[in-house]
Amino acid sequence: MSPNVKNRYPLIAGIVVILIGLLVLAAWLADFNFLMRYFPPILTMKVNTAIAFLVAGLSLVLLLIRRSPILLVQVLSATLCIIGLVNVLQYILGIDMGIDQLLIADRFSADSDFPGRMTPASSFCICLAGLSLFFLSFKRYEQLVQIMVFLMVATAALSFISYEFNISYRRYFPFLTTMAPHTFVAFIILGSGIFTAPAIRNKLLGFEWKLISGMLVILLVMLSSFYIFNKTNEDFVKSAGLVDHTREVMIETERIISHAKDVESSSRGYVITGDTSYLSRFVAASDSMRNNVANLKLLSSDYKLQQERIVRMSAFLDSQQSFHTNVRLLRASNNKQRAELEISSRRGEILMDSIRKLNMAIIIEENRLLALRKSAHQRDIQESVQVNLIFQGLVMAILVFIYLLIYRNQRARNRAERELKESEEWFATTLSSIGDGVLVTDIDCRIIFMNPVARNLCKCGQDAYGKTVESVFNIVNEKTRKVVENPIRKVLRTGQIAELENQTVLIRKDKTEIAVDDSAAPIIDDTGNITGVVLVFRDVTDQKRVEAATKYNSLLLEHISDAVISLDANNQVVSMNKEAERLFNCRLELVKGKNIGT
Repeated sequence: MSPNVKNRYPLIAGIVVILIGLLVLAAWLADFNFLMRYFPPILTMKVNTAIAFLVAGLSLVLLLIRRSPILLVQVLSATLCIIGLVNVLQYILGIDMGIDQLLIADRFSADSDFPGRMTPASSFCICLAGLSLFFLSFKRYEQLVQIMVFLMVATAALSFISYEFNISYRRYFPFLTTMAPHTFVAFIILGSGIFTAPAIRNKLLGFEWKLISGMLVILLVMLSSFYIFNKTNEDFVKSAGLVDHTREVMIETERIISHAKDVESSSRGYVITGDTSYLSRFVAASDSMRNNVANLKLLSSDYKLQQERIVRMSAFLDSQQSFHTNVRLLRASNNKQRAELEISSRRGEILMDSIRKLNMAIIIEENRLLALRKSAHQRDIQESVQVNLIFQGLVMAILVFIYLLIYRNQRARNRAERELKESEEWFATTLSSIGDGVLVTDIDCRIIFMNPVARNLCKCGQDAYGKTVESVFNIVNEKTRKVVENPIRKVLRTGQIAELENQTVLIRKDKTEIAVDDSAAPIIDDTGNITGVVLVFRDVTDQKRVEAATKYNSLLLEHISDAVISLDANNQVVSMNKEAERLFNCRLELVKGKNIGT
């Protein structure tokens, strides 16, 4: 960028921000049909936001013009800060101060909770813009201004991503609401204009401050990511609990209908044959059915519609039991003909049909709930993955920026030194910053470098330098306890990249063991000769534990004594364990994708 453009850009940015504010105000005041037809999102920027941009752009322009009244700039920037702060307070305190539609009524979002009010993210950014311009007018808080501008742009960027990709941070960070494209563009132009102002450009943050700021931002992003991950886990557990609850309800309903059939069949059997063994089946089925109904009522206690169906079904079950008890008593009193007449009256069948209908209604409703809960669960997972990807992308971008910053500073500080020394220092700094353990040896397998992570993993100090790699990197097979060939020696033997086999553990200096995963690669000079080997390794003990726990849970589900069948939203079989295959005398391959009713 040429010097003339650099000098003029802040002024141009201020004018553009003023024009954006004026254009949006004109659209609100004059109801420009062509703007609404060809650019409908223009009215998603509220009137207060447009006024704030107008004030911000005017403050920036006045700040850049010589002999302009600084007091006026300070008044305008303070006004801008107050606009943002008042809107933030309205959200925090849950009040309406009557400023949202003070000038123009918002007819486009009259049905919303806060018609005419700018979003929390826009309010926060406007407050930061006002503070930045206010402190910039004093010409001695340049570093503070840079930090506030960075926060403003970062908040606007996250909010714009939320708008563009339909991602909501509201569940995790309530103030990070969506932001329309033109609002985001206005904040970017305003932020870049402030950042390139002469007062800021001549006093940019030093290397140390930039490095510290970058690390703090990374820490903040990582903490936010961990927070979201924790919330995602909570949502996952809650969703899984709801799904399991629905399945328990369905199991209880199936048991009820099964016991109702047993009551009917045992009663008929006793009437026809007079065999008293049917009576014990009748009593057992009746008792089990009462327990199942009680469990079902407890499971559905928070759902009024299902409770009503269960109460009605319970009444039919009581009627059925009373009917068959009466039939059983008639048969017991040697009045077989009358008992058979009662059975043939179809009253029992009518009661059973009513029970089946209510039972099916309960199952259909639970299947509907199951589909909704699964859909919500999948949506939550997808959204959380997208949010996590955004935060990971931000971390990567900041890491790249810090890396470039370190590299540039390193070159500037070591320009006068010899090229070899400069390369060695950069190499050591880079390897020391890596999160994995890094160990470097010469062609005799003697250690010439270990970064702090490697020394910590091996539980050794710098006294390991000059010793053979086996003295600190002693690896064995976890199962057989046999010594595993060191990957560094394998690289020197084959000349190829080598990786550890699974189930390899590192025996450290303090005799403790950790599972490790590593990769060794040759160091090749310009002539193609191997001059050493670099080994990168990390502790995967926790990862192994998670994998073992996952495998155990899968085996547990497969071998439990209860039959477990999972269905999709269309009641089609997705999976079933061995007990289910045995109980229903069928294999998963034959019924997968078929309706459970068939």
